[in-house]
Amino acid sequence: MLQSTTNRKSLLKLYKGGLYMAKKFIKQRLVIFLLLAAIGLTLVGCQSVDDSLSGQQEALIKENVEEWFGGKKLEKYVGNNREYDWFIDQGNTGEHSNSNCGPASVVMAMKWRDEDFEGTVEEAREKFLPNGGWWLTSTVAQYLDSYEVEYEYLMLDSNDYEKATEDLKEIIEEEKIAILCVSMGYITRETEPELRVNRFYDYDDGHFLVVKGYAKVDGETYFEVYDPNNWGVKYEDGTAAGKDRYYLAEELIDSAINWHPFAIVIE
Repeated sequence: MLQSTTNRKSLLKLYKGGLYMAKKFIKQRLVIFLLLAAIGLTLVGCQSVDDSLSGQQEALIKENVEEWFGGKKLEKYVGNNREYDWFIDQGNTGEHSNSNCGPASVVMAMKWRDEDFEGTVEEAREKFLPNGGWWLTSTVAQYLDSYEVEYEYLMLDSNDYEKATEDLKEIIEEEKIAILCVSMGYITRETEPELRVNRFYDYDDGHFLVVKGYAKVDGETYFEVYDPNNWGVKYEDGTAAGKDRYYLAEELIDSAINWHPFAIVIE
C-alpha cells in the first residue's frame, strides 16, 4: 500500500512536471510566433512604401491634391522623373528668349536622357536660326540629329481623342518623354495662383513643351509637363510654375491636334 501511494505521488509529480514543460514550450513558441508576425508586418509595411522618384512625386501629389488640383483623390500617377534638375526657364536664355520654347524644350529632353549633357539653349539657338524666329518641329529634329539621338514620331489621332490620350499615356508608361508643339489657346487660363493646373500665363499661341508624366484625379486625366514659358514665375514654395504643371489631357491633345498633330518621342 505504501509503495502504491509512493508510485502515485511520483506519477503525479512527473505529470505536473510534464505539464509545466509543455506550457513553457507553448509559451515560448507563442512568443516566437508573435515576434515573427510583428517582423513580417514591419517588412510588409516597408515594402508598401514606394521610395522611387515617381513614388515620391505621387506621395507629394496625394498630400497636395486639393491645393494643386482643387480635387479630392489621386487615382493614378506615372512620371518619368530624375534625381537632378533638368527644367529650363526660357526667360533666361538670351536675346531670343521670347521665341526659345523650342530650343528650351529639346535641351530639356537632352538633359533628361543624359545628366552629363552640357548643351545650352543659347548654343542650340546659335546652331539653328541664330538671328531669331520660331523653331519648327523639323528644327527640333535637326537638333536631335546633330547629336545622333534616336527619336520617333507619334501621330495623334484627330478622329479619336481618347485613343490619342491613351497613346500618349502609353509613351509615358514606357518610360519615355515627348516634345509637343501646341497652341496654348486651347488650354484653359488659370486664375488661381496656387493651383498647378491649366495655363498660368496669357500667351495663347504656338508653343513647345515637354510631356513627362500623367496623373488621374477625380476621374480626370492630366498630363504632367515641363512648360518652359516660365519667366521667373514661382509658387509660394519657390517651385517654378512651369515645372510639373498639369494640363487636362483632352485640352492638351486638342491643342496639339489643332496645331501640330504629332509628338516627338525620346527615351
